[in-house]
Amino acid sequence: MTDHDFLSATFQSIALPPQEPTLTGAPLQCDRWIARSALQKAVRRGEGAMAQRAALNLLENDPRSAWRALVIVGLEDVGFGSWTALSEVVALAQSSVRRKHLASEAVLVSYAVQRLASGGHCQAACDLLMRATNDPAWELARADLADANPSDRRDVLACSTRPLIERAVALLALLNDPAGGTRSARADVILEVLCEAGPVLSVANAAWRATGNEMALMLPLLESMSIRDQHVAEDLLLPLVEHEGIPLYALDQFTRTGKSAINRLIYRDASIQVLLNSVTADQRTWAGMVADALFIVEGSPVLRRAERSSLSHLRLPFRPLVGAFALGQALTPLTNLVTAAIPALNRIREDLLSTPPHE
Repeated sequence: MTDHDFLSATFQSIALPPQEPTLTGAPLQCDRWIARSALQKAVRRGEGAMAQRAALNLLENDPRSAWRALVIVGLEDVGFGSWTALSEVVALAQSSVRRKHLASEAVLVSYAVQRLASGGHCQAACDLLMRATNDPAWELARADLADANPSDRRDVLACSTRPLIERAVALLALLNDPAGGTRSARADVILEVLCEAGPVLSVANAAWRATGNEMALMLPLLESMSIRDQHVAEDLLLPLVEHEGIPLYALDQFTRTGKSAINRLIYRDASIQVLLNSVTADQRTWAGMVADALFIVEGSPVLRRAERSSLSHLRLPFRPLVGAFALGQALTPLTNLVTAAIPALNRIREDLLSTPPHE
């Protein structure tokens, strides 16, 4: 079955409710960056209504951007946890013409969001990408494969007995080598090496073309490991706190308001300052460290984590973030301080949301 055949069959199998579902609430009243953050975190937390409102905000601003965001969320936070849901979202995203014959954009976005939020969640593709990119333990492999010839990189990628992270490093070295032609052509080479991944390859290929995101290429690599030891676990989710309908967890480091809130928290919290100063005197790095600690305790946890014990090394003992590696043994103390400071951080967030932009 070709990529087109598989995704066409997936599209045709989508079963919308007999009547158009009632849209849950109006679009979030915020900028698109906050809406994008709210969409992803609400999907992780299984909050379908909140995720729907965030997605409708994106749909109002730029429909193509909304579908691209949904595919990226599916890659990063759903993956093999709910493979049918991810396949359906990719199939919907790749054809605006076919969507018009199925239902309205608002109904289809609502359907896609609910599918992503309601099933299992697997972050293995994201964790593998971050581990291959950020982990200092693989710095020598990154340097060696960056200097290797393309044939040697392909051999490493194709070898199932090599460590998974090393194969991911080889994949990224192939993808990021400008001598290998266009980025699209380099991705084709990678997908050809991983061609035995079957239907996973079809979804990965379409997701790559829709987003250009490296996580799409991690899917067939993970599938090539023939891992089947999946079970469901629950992360600790902090309570939902809203301000005028906006979930405060959406104000993270990737939003302007979230950055301001993190900087104000550091300025006001002497305990956090003391700990950060014990790690580095370079205050320019402090906000990134606090942001990563905040992500670990507030932004990253998921409902119904589809866990594979043979892949636990990708996300344990902590998610492979740049700031987490930089903190070293100070990571746990900082996450404890940040957890305790979240009520204060939320008050800062509320103050910033309540302040008109010109002030």
